[in-house]
Amino acid sequence: MKKLIEKAFELAFGEDEKLKVTYNKILQRYYNGCNYIEEHLEEAKKYLPKVLELLDKLNKILEKIPNATEEEILYGFKT
Repeated sequence: MKKLIEKAFELAFGEDEKLKVTYNKILQRYYNGCNYIEEHLEEAKKYLPKVLELLDKLNKILEKIPNATEEEILYGFKT
């Protein structure tokens, strides 16, 4: 069902919009993870790999959105 919804979204708004929505969701998770680690330093070793994985996903998405501004990269895309 999720794949069907994603495909319908892609057809309606295009691949670029889908990437931006995905980027925004992952960016929020990344910031939440950074904040959690900052507040719970004793658990940093446990959660840092996941936060770095999110950062890697963000960078891969940005490779597909070459015209992203610094503001969009830091704060997300307006969708």
